[in-house]
Amino acid sequence: MPKFTKGRSGNPKGRPKGTRNKATLIRARLERHEGEIVRALVKQAKGGDVQAIRLILERICPALRPVDHGEVKAEGDGADLAQALVRAAVDGQIPVRAARDLAAALHSEARIRQIADLEQRLEALERKHEKPTSQIGTGGPRWGL
Repeated sequence: MPKFTKGRSGNPKGRPKGTRNKATLIRARLERHEGEIVRALVKQAKGGDVQAIRLILERICPALRPVDHGEVKAEGDGADLAQALVRAAVDGQIPVRAARDLAAALHSEARIRQIADLEQRLEALERKHEKPTSQIGTGGPRWGL
């Protein structure tokens, strides 16, 4: 005989009305001691407790979210865009930190493009200098090997 019958609830009456969940009950108990708890937490943070410091900062300082700082216009290559970022930061159009982060992203992109270009060039050279299989071991051309 199956343990559960399809379409039939194991708790047909459900949760009694007015019943509060455990988190709500705990929160109500803690609210009575809120001031003491906060003072103790601050004391621990001042004493160097890293977890207490993290908890306080997480509650006080909101998580950082991306911010639109406007538009930086530049024409040309990555160097021109980097120069435009510096100019915008100096002129106060965007925060210095934003300019620094964007310049770092530009640098990373330039390195990725450079590596991809080198890979393509290397593959082209390898294809150009590959020995056809018919010449292997037949005394064909030697490439200084």
